[in-house]
Amino acid sequence: MRLSPLQLQKLVFTRIRVESAKVFEKITPKDDATNFDFQGVTLITNLACGSAQGQEKNPRDFLVKLGIILNNKQGKPAPYLLDVEAAGYLNVSEVIPKDDRSDIVLVNGASLLYGAIRELVSHLTARSPLGMCQLPTMNFADHARSKKPSPQRASSKKAAAGEKREK
Repeated sequence: MRLSPLQLQKLVFTRIRVESAKVFEKITPKDDATNFDFQGVTLITNLACGSAQGQEKNPRDFLVKLGIILNNKQGKPAPYLLDVEAAGYLNVSEVIPKDDRSDIVLVNGASLLYGAIRELVSHLTARSPLGMCQLPTMNFADHARSKKPSPQRASSKKAAAGEKREK
């Protein structure tokens, strides 16, 4: 095992809102989010990435922000309403070619932040009346800025769980 050329230096949650989509008094023992199928649910993702000032010629330090919104305004309704945002400070090794750094940080940074958001939502909902909500796993490869063809991009343009992407 060895260190990754991409290191997460710090992760913070900048916004956390998680609430039941159902009124507490109307929840029955049959209402259980534990095995909820997210197929058809619209997850809105807001993703941003930028390098540190003064590093335009040789970017190594980056800030990635990822917001996940589940508001039940479109698609299949989910058991919880979410509005969670995380930010991560990442460092890329100089062994990674300069032209590849932005995409590597964007895709992998988003994946790291999403994993943290997913875990946070699981923890916050575990003792909620509807039970634990575990967000589906997601793939952020489509967010890469370069236009290199990928097998996933060629086979399907629609993301799992009805993901709506906003950049």
